[in-house]
Amino acid sequence: MKIMQSEVKSSPIPTILIAENGAGIIELIHANGMTDYDLLAAEDGASALLMLPRVSPSLIVLDVDLAKVNWFEFYKSIRKDHAHARTPILILINSTEDVIGLSDFSLGNTDFVIKPFTPQELLVRMRRLLNLRQSTDDDSGVLEYDDLQLDVPRHEVLVNGDEINLTVTEFKLLATLAQRRGRVQSRERLLQDVCEYHASGLETRTIDTHMRRLRNKLGPANWHLESVRGIGYRFLEKQPGRTWKRNLPSAAPPSAISRRPLPIALQDNSTIR
Repeated sequence: MKIMQSEVKSSPIPTILIAENGAGIIELIHANGMTDYDLLAAEDGASALLMLPRVSPSLIVLDVDLAKVNWFEFYKSIRKDHAHARTPILILINSTEDVIGLSDFSLGNTDFVIKPFTPQELLVRMRRLLNLRQSTDDDSGVLEYDDLQLDVPRHEVLVNGDEINLTVTEFKLLATLAQRRGRVQSRERLLQDVCEYHASGLETRTIDTHMRRLRNKLGPANWHLESVRGIGYRFLEKQPGRTWKRNLPSAAPPSAISRRPLPIALQDNSTIR
């Protein structure tokens, strides 16, 4: 039985939103024992877009043969929506040509399965993405280091406890790098994800301009933003070359130091042989 848009309601169990074109995915899932999820189906893109604000799906299954709304436009609208930007999406495609130019696979939260597929193949891909979502659910969007605190939901950045005022683009640049911490991001990729347009050549230097301003504002915490020569940037969690020292007791004052006379051999600055 397909759940219509008017039947959408909050659920304490993980939700899977299936935007298909009458392919019977829900029946297939139930028939193969994957019953511990709340399955919601939208038979066209328009219905799916209306449902999204009312649910927080753990996974979206998207059919490229979606009716009424082009599947790629639907996909882009999801990724531009902050609430669903990191939601795993499984795309049902007819051939690999359907996803040429889609660059999100490197992030791990987008996958595809080619039609026709077996129920086992579909369920394996779904479970992989659901496990990914579960592993990242503990990430509240708040990153804290000794000198830098980044609160993505509240759009706040603190450096050594002081709030830093960033532009929307600067904040998005910092948040994007921090959420992909440790991984090098090319200028082209950052330009696409942060500024939301494709460019090449000199236009990619726009990212360098935003990065220079961002680093100036971060001050002593700007070491988190590493330049990778010829490629782009990376967010660092540990400062290169930094050694961590224990808090040792302070040295005794001069008055407490023993005044025992030096050996005669040392009083005239001579050398012991």
